[in-house]
Amino acid sequence: MKNNVKQQTMAKFLNMTVSEYSRKENGQRSFTIDETAKIAEFFKTTIEEIFFKNI
Repeated sequence: MKNNVKQQTMAKFLNMTVSEYSRKENGQRSFTIDETAKIAEFFKTTIEEIFFKNI
C-alpha cells in the first residue's frame, strides 16, 4: 500500500470492506471516479499523480 497505509484504513475511509478494497487495489475490480477522488484527497495529491505517475 502506498505510504504504508493499511488496507483496513483505506477501506474504512472509502466506506467499503477490506476484501472489496483489496480486490480493487490488486486490479480485480476497478475504483470508481468518486473513490479515486477520495483516495487523492486522502493522500493530498491528484488522481493523475497516484494512478498515472509511471505511465
